[in-house]
Amino acid sequence: MGNLTDFFAASAGGQTLEVISGICDGSSYTVDSGTYTLADVTANQGLSTSYALASGSSIAYTPPTGATHIEYEYGFQLSWSNDHCISHWRLYLDADEVTQARRSLSGRYVEDFITLKWVFKIANTADAANGVVTSWTSNKTMEWRAREYGTSNGLDKLHYTRYWDGASGAQHSKPTLKITAYKYS
Repeated sequence: MGNLTDFFAASAGGQTLEVISGICDGSSYTVDSGTYTLADVTANQGLSTSYALASGSSIAYTPPTGATHIEYEYGFQLSWSNDHCISHWRLYLDADEVTQARRSLSGRYVEDFITLKWVFKIANTADAANGVVTSWTSNKTMEWRAREYGTSNGLDKLHYTRYWDGASGAQHSKPTLKITAYKYS
């Protein structure tokens, strides 16, 4: 997609520098800051009571020069087959957990496509709990890690729908990933 400022004039508040958006099918995308390959998620993923990488959510990214905010979105199909299911989600930037981004998903017999989103900031003062860094000039890995609450309240699978189209049965569903780099004055 390249540099969007080539096509759109900057607004008074800021501008979009680049966007990477795709399905986690192994495709590569070349933008101003480099070439990025999204994971190829070919299997459903079950969770346990220990945190594990949510497949398709991990990407090492370097924003273009001048970026001040990085918006990161991960979308995935979620299937809960138990009466009441709960999952917990943690966001990481490299080894640091962004504790203010913690999420819990809960429901009863839910089939849903979920999007988890966070905006990282490049500023004068670092604040790992909020995803703020003082510098981002080389690859940093963004990823979600998840666990189920307990085996009696566990979710069925990620990237999976148990009740597809009435009578058709279960189906695999690929996740999506989107990164947008912004510059604010």
